[in-house]
Amino acid sequence: MDIGGGIRTKWDVDKYLQLGAKKVCLGTISITDEQTTFEIIDEFGRDRIILCPDVYNEKVAIHGWKEVSDVS
Repeated sequence: MDIGGGIRTKWDVDKYLQLGAKKVCLGTISITDEQTTFEIIDEFGRDRIILCPDVYNEKVAIHGWKEVSDVS
């Protein structure tokens, strides 16, 4: 099972993995907090983290589709 949505901290990732998720999807944090994203990947492994930002009109949407970033 993969899980995603609203995951913004290492604690969130750890919680879902401990609850049985095989992989955790990171959306907003992968755009807004590069350092924490890399720390999560380093701590939990590349095979357990999926970077999955949402896209709207060729730009990355963040914060539950409430904002559109400048990242294309």
